[in-house]
Amino acid sequence: MSPLPLPYIQSDIANSDSERHVQSQSWMLTFADLLSLLLTFFVLIFSMNSVQKEEWQEVVQSLTQEFNPTRAQSVAVPEVDVDATRVFRASSLSLEYVMTVLRPHLSASPFKNTEMSLKHDRLIVSFPSTEFLNETDVTSAAQVLISGLADVFGQLGNEIRVGVHSDPTLLPSSQLLSKREYTVMQALGVSDAFYDAGYREPVTALGYGDARFLEMDEKLSVVERYKMANRVEISIMDRSSRETVGGE
Repeated sequence: MSPLPLPYIQSDIANSDSERHVQSQSWMLTFADLLSLLLTFFVLIFSMNSVQKEEWQEVVQSLTQEFNPTRAQSVAVPEVDVDATRVFRASSLSLEYVMTVLRPHLSASPFKNTEMSLKHDRLIVSFPSTEFLNETDVTSAAQVLISGLADVFGQLGNEIRVGVHSDPTLLPSSQLLSKREYTVMQALGVSDAFYDAGYREPVTALGYGDARFLEMDEKLSVVERYKMANRVEISIMDRSSRETVGGE
């Protein structure tokens, strides 16, 4: 076998010296780890030697109470009554969609003169008060209709308002009440009927008496104006309009 060239022999010797040099310094890693552990140990000893007894006692008591198996278990309870149907209820829906949902309920109602009109800030459903109300209470037919509407309104996020109007000839059953006060009591009766039907959101009750009679369409005949003046209006509000009650 021919001898290896001289440059190759020198390169092999250099690589061998380099490996021995690396191996000879590997003990420094172990020594550094040992020094770190010793330093940590001495710091721990020093900290334990200077423990504040009061603070240490608080830590011991806290751990004892936390891991004591015989300690009383605390049960979290809600601070206020929360109705899940209100928490997960949809936010204010568009009035066009609400109108579509209400049509089947209104078409099946016993009130023939029911009207539904869409304004810029509300959807108004109007019923004749002479058929809808018996003094300050709702009639049995109106209660059936309100039960169906309460189920629909319970799924909405829209504000509900009830307004009662009358004509100038209205004579309250009690002489102690004005026309406006009487219609307010009628509106409260409708609001209570919604509550009895299971609707738990606030229903704003508004009584106008005959204050809006002169604002009716002048093109209507006198008979039609008097007939339409006595009405119960259920308004589904559009929250985005941020209208006040005074703008009803």
